[in-house]
Amino acid sequence: MLRGRPSKPAELKKLTGTRPSRMKEGQITGEPLTKLPAPPDWLNDQAKVIFTETCRLIMAQKSIYEGDVNLLAVLSNECYTYQIAAAKLQDPENMITTTSTGYQAISPWTTIRNQSQKNIRDIGALFGLDPTSRARLGIREPEPLDEFEQLLKQID
Repeated sequence: MLRGRPSKPAELKKLTGTRPSRMKEGQITGEPLTKLPAPPDWLNDQAKVIFTETCRLIMAQKSIYEGDVNLLAVLSNECYTYQIAAAKLQDPENMITTTSTGYQAISPWTTIRNQSQKNIRDIGALFGLDPTSRARLGIREPEPLDEFEQLLKQID
């Protein structure tokens, strides 16, 4: 678990005049993506749909950058793997397997499902997809526009 005060983004450090020696080396900077990124070719069709839905969700928070695309693809692939494992476990006969010696063991699909669930939870926390990580990252729900902001938006 992260402890202490959250670090400032590099752009904010530049604006406040932070001494250059205190800037982190190799920190990814840039503007959040404004267009939906294309899913990587190595994802299958169902994982690509999950990728697009997840990107839309995270883009609403304005927290998706070019460097995040591959990690989002891994998250989408894990969601797809979870769906496959959950579908296999719908049949009660698939929950327990019997070995050649007659020993009954938990199905490998249970392990696959549980590991995918853990991976989804861990990767999702990096993007603020659960309430705890959203609070830690400082992501707030968008506030409704007041009347003046609505008028300005109509002018633009």
